[in-house]
Amino acid sequence: MLYLIEDSEISRKAIGKYIEVWHYPDGREELRLNDVALPYSTYDRLSEIG
Repeated sequence: MLYLIEDSEISRKAIGKYIEVWHYPDGREELRLNDVALPYSTYDRLSEIG
């Protein structure tokens, strides 16, 4: 699965930096940079096969 980070001012600050992926017990996920959630979408190539 790929995380596609949407283009925004905060997302541009993430270029070249490590970001954190937070997994919550209810199944949610968040991508974070300096405790700020980044807007993103997911892409799963395996879901297109079959």
